[in-house]
Amino acid sequence: LLASENTIEREFSPLKSIKDNYPKMVLSMDNLPDAYIFPCSVKSYTDLEGSGGNPYLVKKLDIFKEYLDYAHIDYIFANDLFLESHSRAEEIVRFMLEDGSLEVVEDKGENALYKYIGGK
Repeated sequence: LLASENTIEREFSPLKSIKDNYPKMVLSMDNLPDAYIFPCSVKSYTDLEGSGGNPYLVKKLDIFKEYLDYAHIDYIFANDLFLESHSRAEEIVRFMLEDGSLEVVEDKGENALYKYIGGK
């Protein structure tokens, strides 16, 4: 699903650079269908750990990072309201910021875009 240029400009200016530099993969921690706003390949956290996914992938941080590397995830998008209702997702983001495997690209209060730094 491709977002319109106006939506990209309005919501997140870094999204334009993601679109301009294909291929990029985003793991989106947001409610559906908003999780799919990105103009690139998107996987949702809900699909990853939900009923059709594999909760084992988010149980331990090292396993989650292995998945990110395997899936070639470049960015993680996080919505605060989503994180409030998904405590494990909130912990993952917090731990990855602490260990340096996530770098803030843009933080707009309720929404944040992070660059995933593999190998940490």
